[in-house]
Amino acid sequence: MTMKVCAEPGCPTLTTTATRCPDHARARMRAYDQTRPSRQARGYDAAHEAKRKQLAPIVATGCVKCWRCGRYIAATEPWDLGHDDRDRSITRGPEHRGCNRATSGRR
Repeated sequence: MTMKVCAEPGCPTLTTTATRCPDHARARMRAYDQTRPSRQARGYDAAHEAKRKQLAPIVATGCVKCWRCGRYIAATEPWDLGHDDRDRSITRGPEHRGCNRATSGRR
C-alpha cells in the first residue's frame, strides 16, 4: 500500500486513504458545510419532504421509472426526488440516486 504525505501544507502525516489525513479531511468538510446553502435554500423544503414521503410506498413497489433515464427503480434501491436541472422550484419526480447526483457534473 502506498503511503503519501497529507496534502495540507505543513502536515507531515502519512495517509493511505485519501489526499488528506483524517484530521484535515474532517476540517475541510466542516468548512464546506459552513458555506453550503441550507437545505431549504437548495429546494428541500417541507413540501418537497411531503411529496417524497407520499411517493415512497409507490417507489417501493419497484414499478416506478426514473424520470431522468427511464429505467425502473428497484424496490430496495436508494432514490431521490429530483428537481429540474434549470429551475429547482420544479420537482420532476423519483429518480435513481446515481442519476440525480451525477447531474451537477453535467451542468
